[in-house]
Amino acid sequence: GRVPVIAGAGSSDTAVAVENSRALAAAGATHLLHVSPAYSKPPQRGLVAHFRAVADASPVPVMLYNVPGRTASNMDVDTTITLAEHPNIVGIKEASGNMAQIAEIIRRRPAGFVVLSGDDPLTLDVMAHGGEGIISVVSNAVPSAMHALAAAAAAGNSARARARHDQLTPLFSAAFVESNPIPIKAALAMMGRIRNVLRLPLVPLDDRHAILLRAALVTAGALEA
Repeated sequence: GRVPVIAGAGSSDTAVAVENSRALAAAGATHLLHVSPAYSKPPQRGLVAHFRAVADASPVPVMLYNVPGRTASNMDVDTTITLAEHPNIVGIKEASGNMAQIAEIIRRRPAGFVVLSGDDPLTLDVMAHGGEGIISVVSNAVPSAMHALAAAAAAGNSARARARHDQLTPLFSAAFVESNPIPIKAALAMMGRIRNVLRLPLVPLDDRHAILLRAALVTAGALEA
């Protein structure tokens, strides 16, 4: 009960997404993150129907997750704003990488609808446009630094936020030299936090990227030189 827990409950099968929602809410999740259905590439009206069905059935509030690089379909601005009017849909993790699209969502959203960046490098830009924060990859390795960046941006301290952003920029890049979560798991292993074990078809980071990743962790203050 100390912090909210946003559990990933998404599925390309709407019925399974509904089942996941009920099970995770029963397990104690306070919110659910639902990614757009992958591979099937539904039209925009299909996305509306999918998310409305999920939100209607969910016992807890739902956050949308738009990540075209993983799902092969983009949830456009009109679709997001339509879904934002649903009383049980409270926000979106926007990982389209399209700042014009994200800014338009922020401009048109109803009161109380939260817009979070889904891309670490865009955190500053999204928050400068009025977004509330970031669902972050690199925060798995440097949570305090990412919190400091977001907190400074939220407080309007652009100089401090920019300094944090610049310090973390090498890690933002290194964390995606191969598909997430391969690099961030390698980073955590370098830091002595985990064993670098992944489930197939993911494989450990290619050795040729290790020097770059280690240097980025040093710059970010997560490792000593």
